[in-house]
Amino acid sequence: MIDTRPTVLLAAYRGRSITADILQLFKQANCIIDVHNTRRSLLSKSRAVRAWHTVSVRRQKDYGEALLSHILRSSYDWIVILDDHTLRIMNELIQDDKIARNILPLSKLENRSVLGSKVALAHLSTTYGLSAPPSVIHILGEDIMAGVAHVSFPLLLKVDESNGGQWMSRCDNESELRIKLRELPMEQRKGRGVVLQRYIQGESIAGEALYKQGSLCAYATSKVEQTIGGEFSASCVRRYSPHPQAVEAMRRAGESLGINGFCSFTFMRDVKADVYYLVEADMRPHAWFTLARFAGVDFSSAIRDYLSHSNTAVISPTMPDTSAEVRYFERDVYRMMQGRDLAGLAQWIFNTEGRWRFIPLYDVRSFIFALEELLYPYVYRFVSAHPAVGVTKRNVKHAFSVFRQSKQPKVRQ
Repeated sequence: MIDTRPTVLLAAYRGRSITADILQLFKQANCIIDVHNTRRSLLSKSRAVRAWHTVSVRRQKDYGEALLSHILRSSYDWIVILDDHTLRIMNELIQDDKIARNILPLSKLENRSVLGSKVALAHLSTTYGLSAPPSVIHILGEDIMAGVAHVSFPLLLKVDESNGGQWMSRCDNESELRIKLRELPMEQRKGRGVVLQRYIQGESIAGEALYKQGSLCAYATSKVEQTIGGEFSASCVRRYSPHPQAVEAMRRAGESLGINGFCSFTFMRDVKADVYYLVEADMRPHAWFTLARFAGVDFSSAIRDYLSHSNTAVISPTMPDTSAEVRYFERDVYRMMQGRDLAGLAQWIFNTEGRWRFIPLYDVRSFIFALEELLYPYVYRFVSAHPAVGVTKRNVKHAFSVFRQSKQPKVRQ
């Protein structure tokens, strides 16, 4: 019997982009899942995946060429890129518009510069009149104060091609700004420059969205309540509730940019003025799309509709008018272990407020692997500090290495 389910290819060069949550999102949408990845991937086995196409490469460009070759000789209903590095690689490699529309999450290819670029997002926000903080693009080597005059302090310094808040800094005066610019690594000084953006004091509002040819199909909005580190690091606890202004901003952004697929947004809400400013837009899915189901938003159902309506728009569902706290298990536990928050860890152990429901037990193998990633640094540190235990650092490295290699599929040269 022929399997008529839609086939989806998930692709990622970076290691942490393929997670059990992402696989569950597409599994629940009744998709046949293939994965194209590298040996850098932390997760390399799952019952949700039909085939792993793992390549051994050293350079990002080599991975892009291998991925493009695989796509051209295969047939998929949807190709979903899971990390910004791969988006940038494919954006540079693909010259044919037909192939680009099949792979890149955009229907308006004139806006493809926005893929993985903060500089391009700032430029296009101005072009389309999207509500964003005043920003200027500073080319390193030019007079920095000429741009500051337009933005004013305090401001954010944002490196063009960065992820998870990396190299993002708040600067309250000229001295701090010049120091932060000097601290940037040489590889971050290349490219299209940096973004100087007015700092908005307020609440960080996250938005997840799925688009079909620029039309908003499904969405979820939430307030970021805790992150794994500083102000600009990844979120681990969110409070989901409706934010109509953010939803309207997402509608406008999708139509203007021609987004075709997933996009996660970050807004800064000026509480006094009740204005939502667009500060980030990443066109790829992540675990929060799966976790949104705890707030009543089923992105898996939206994916089924997306794939079953090949040439028509999908009617946008509404978000339930409720408030729900949702925790990202791996990140929340990591934050507590880093901060030695024993009380917080005890709440996970004893299922306080039903926290166990957030544990990704869709795939036991994947869950065990996530625990291994969490525990390894602490076991290694403990052995280093207590040699009398009789276990050497080499023993720990070998044990975890064997565990990891046992999860790897065959590598395609």
